[in-house]
Amino acid sequence: MVKLSNDVLRRIVFTHLGVEDADVIVGPRVGEDAAIVRVGDKYLVMHTDPITGAVEGIGWFAINIVANDIAVRGVKPRWFLLTITTTGYW
Repeated sequence: MVKLSNDVLRRIVFTHLGVEDADVIVGPRVGEDAAIVRVGDKYLVMHTDPITGAVEGIGWFAINIVANDIAVRGVKPRWFLLTITTTGYW
């Protein structure tokens, strides 16, 4: 899997994100690993990350990398969002 450059993200991806929402406190942007969304009078911090290049310990990486990106926001991780990518073997 190839990571998109920051320039491509800014020019192509971020310009097509859709309608702005006042409840999205921290949305997609370069340098942000976790989104923050207001839900009523509370906030939900969420993140998912495709794990590439790992075979050994992939489950550990899948949980701990995502949990770390949530924890650095000062929030205790409670749930898990999974990203599944394919390599074209189908």
